[in-house]
Amino acid sequence: IVATALLVAGVTLFLNRSPEVELPERFGGLPQASGPEIDIVLDQFHQQVEGLGIQGDMGLYGNEPFPTVALVWVKDASVDSTDGAWTAFAEGFNQGLPTGSLNEARRTSELVGGVTYLCAPVDAAPPSNICLWEDDQVFWILVDLSGASQGGTQDLAVTAHDAVAA
Repeated sequence: IVATALLVAGVTLFLNRSPEVELPERFGGLPQASGPEIDIVLDQFHQQVEGLGIQGDMGLYGNEPFPTVALVWVKDASVDSTDGAWTAFAEGFNQGLPTGSLNEARRTSELVGGVTYLCAPVDAAPPSNICLWEDDQVFWILVDLSGASQGGTQDLAVTAHDAVAA
């Protein structure tokens, strides 16, 4: 539920669902969570996004009953770079948080396998990390509430990227 609230704020700036994009069933040893409670969270996410005229998709990953990772994809022709997507996401995300924000001072940018991953911690409760990357004009956002380090979250984002590309 926390992941949904965190993501809706940033995702609202992205448009244009691309039906050929699919979320992976699992990555990094994390299964995609399912069940009645998860369905409620995902339905609420989709209703909020659609109510704002935005399309995209989200999956929650981890062991039930409390998955700790959310993965979202969005496609937006008006955003032409990973940095531009990060800026748009961060503005929406920070406005949507009741307290806390992305810690831009600790943002990292790393090129791994030809893909640039931008990651930063979220200074809020619970503490978390977010990574964003672009692949074939699709922007991916990973929110990690597991308590992993920022580097661990980036490693998980690389794993998620590879699972999508497989």
